[in-house]
Amino acid sequence: DVTMAQAHLHPQPPAVPAWIQAAIIASVTGTWLLTFYLADVLFPDNQPKNYVLAAIPTYFILMVVELVLQSAHKSTSLPSRYDLVDSWSSITAGMVQQLISKVFGRTLTHFALPYISYSFIHRHLGQFSLPDDHPLTLPLALITTDFIYYWMHRWGHTNALLWAGHQHHHTSEHYNFSTALRQGWFQALYGLLAELPPAMLFSPQSYLAARSINTVYQFWVHTCLVRRLGWLELVFSTPSHHRIHHDRRFHKNFGGMFIVFDKAFGTFLDEADVVSDPNPSAKSPETSAQAQEMELFGIMRPEHSWSQPAVQLQGFSAILARWNKGMSLSAAVSKGPGYLTTTLPRVLRWPSSFHFRIASQLTTLGSVYLVTHFLLVLAVGILLLLLPLPFDEMVGLAAWILSTLYLHGLLWDGQPLAQVEVLRCGLTMATLVVFGDDLQMAVTLGAGWSGLKGYAQLVCIAGVVVGLLQPSALLGTEKTRVV
Repeated sequence: DVTMAQAHLHPQPPAVPAWIQAAIIASVTGTWLLTFYLADVLFPDNQPKNYVLAAIPTYFILMVVELVLQSAHKSTSLPSRYDLVDSWSSITAGMVQQLISKVFGRTLTHFALPYISYSFIHRHLGQFSLPDDHPLTLPLALITTDFIYYWMHRWGHTNALLWAGHQHHHTSEHYNFSTALRQGWFQALYGLLAELPPAMLFSPQSYLAARSINTVYQFWVHTCLVRRLGWLELVFSTPSHHRIHHDRRFHKNFGGMFIVFDKAFGTFLDEADVVSDPNPSAKSPETSAQAQEMELFGIMRPEHSWSQPAVQLQGFSAILARWNKGMSLSAAVSKGPGYLTTTLPRVLRWPSSFHFRIASQLTTLGSVYLVTHFLLVLAVGILLLLLPLPFDEMVGLAAWILSTLYLHGLLWDGQPLAQVEVLRCGLTMATLVVFGDDLQMAVTLGAGWSGLKGYAQLVCIAGVVVGLLQPSALLGTEKTRVV
């Protein structure tokens, strides 16, 4: 056994030039300032500030910056690089999670509120809450938010049922800014209950601001282009800390904004605690340790589909499989992958081999098709999140987004469903012609609706043509890349 004292033996992570790290940090800082500005524009006066929605443009700015810097620095590690289908899967998962949160919230508003809402609890039990303008309110709200996040996140790894809702965030075998958006659909649902107790301490405005700031902060720690940050790592969660969290061999470092709770409760592991040097026999630049990370990203049972419903339900299927094999239902539900490991002393070993276990190859035409249709889905999704639409219109557009992503995921899996894609594109065009101009979204966008509608019709026509004349171009080819 290797002791912790023996652990610090010449760790050699991929070297990243200081100017690239500085460029990332400067870009992150700039996007935070832009987020605060956009929040004031989108949520004026006394409206609660949702910085998560305000930050949506900055997420894409940072992904472009990271991609450009990776191109400038040719020796970036393989896991840090962008893969088209993997990034598509990550971004669409985050968008759908936000849509589910909004639709679910509106559903609660229709059927269950005001009896279990944050506002209801604050109104009846918040007599001693801190005023919004008190200088300690936001700092205390940030600490409270991260304390709750720490425990929910930790339980999301130790409890199998909660892990089933969270595990999709860990399924990517790449680690870059797009990975931050790879969210589990169902974790937002159980997270709502954990966020009710702070209603006795903070107003809805203060808590929403703190919670969304916490979420926005977590985006930037998903990068391999920033290595160590000195004294900041004593208090804050950093890219180095969070890379450990995404290693499939560990369940450590659960803090969102702060790392102090991990250090206080015994779940911290430092990236410097590396136990062995890389394999010196590696000769190819593509297989050398300098082309790799010390961490093995992903999960133990890799996903073998790009279809969002399939991958989002994989954790629940695993619970049923364990139960069917004879495990008691209570054990199958309660014992997640981190059940025994979160507080055990661990050290980081260099992997004995490096490989990506899941990948998908698209033709050039298929890649263009993916991007053009993704831009349409993304535009409609962002508008759906930002605009105050009628409930039935919101549900209808969300259903269109979900069905589109479901079908496209099956196509990238190689399923011969091009004819179904032709039907989907045809129905989309017909719906736009008959009902499009009557939507509240059309009324709100005004002249902008004509551009969005025209683009939608154009890509749908292309979908019909490609699906009829060259259906094989839409199919992905699954492959395992050993590197």
